[in-house]
Amino acid sequence: RPGEKPGGMRRDKIRSANLGDCAQPCRWNYVLMEPTREHHYLPIEENRHGSTILSSRDLNLSGHIPALLRAGISGFKIEGRMKSIYYVANTARVYRHSLDRALAGTPPDPAILAELDTVSHRPYTTGFYFNENEYRTGESVSATETSDYTRKYKFVGTVLENIGGGRAIVRAQNQIRSGEVLDAISPRFAHTEIRGFGMLVKGKSVDMVQPNTEFTIECGVELNGMDLIRRSLSDI
Repeated sequence: RPGEKPGGMRRDKIRSANLGDCAQPCRWNYVLMEPTREHHYLPIEENRHGSTILSSRDLNLSGHIPALLRAGISGFKIEGRMKSIYYVANTARVYRHSLDRALAGTPPDPAILAELDTVSHRPYTTGFYFNENEYRTGESVSATETSDYTRKYKFVGTVLENIGGGRAIVRAQNQIRSGEVLDAISPRFAHTEIRGFGMLVKGKSVDMVQPNTEFTIECGVELNGMDLIRRSLSDI
C-alpha cells in the first residue's frame, strides 16, 4: 500500500539516521542464514581476522588533511548526530587545527591530534584512502581484536559564564564531586587543570552536583564561556 515499505513497515515508523534517530545497525552482531534452514548459520569469510559485514571502526583522517586537499576535497563533515557536545567540540577543533596547519604549509601538532583518543571511539581507520592492500582485504575497516568503544576522559560540565575572581557558572553534564581533579579545555586548545575547587548551588556550598545542575565553581583559575570540563577516567 502507499506509504509502506516491503514487509508492511510504514515510512513514518522507520528510524532515520538523517533525522537523528539512527538505530545503530553498524554495532549489531550479524550472522548469515538461509531462509529455509532456520538456525543454521553459515560462515562469512572476509579475511584472516574473521567476519565484518559493516564497518566496525571509526574513520580518522585528521593526520592526512594535506593529501585530501591535494585530491580536491574542499569540505569536511564532522559526525555529530547522537554525539555529545564534548565529542563534537573536540573533534571539530582537531580538524580545524589540522586544516589551518595544512593551509599554512606546516604539520599538525601531534599532541592536538591525540585529542581524538580522548573522545569515545572505536579503533580508528583511514578507510580505503591510502593503502591498496587494505582496499583488497578490507582489513582497514574490520575489527581485528575488538570493536568496543574506548575513551580516556568523561565529559562533566560546560562553562556558561566567567563571573570573575576565579569563579564561573557551570552546567553539570555528569556528576561532579569535590576533591576530583578536573581539566578544562577551550576552543583554542588551552588546557586548565582544576584542583581544590569549591561548588555553590543557590549560594550554598555542596560537595557534589548532579547532571543538569547549574552551579558556581570557585577554582582560582579563569574559565571562559564555552570551555568544556572533563575528568580523566584514569583518576577514577
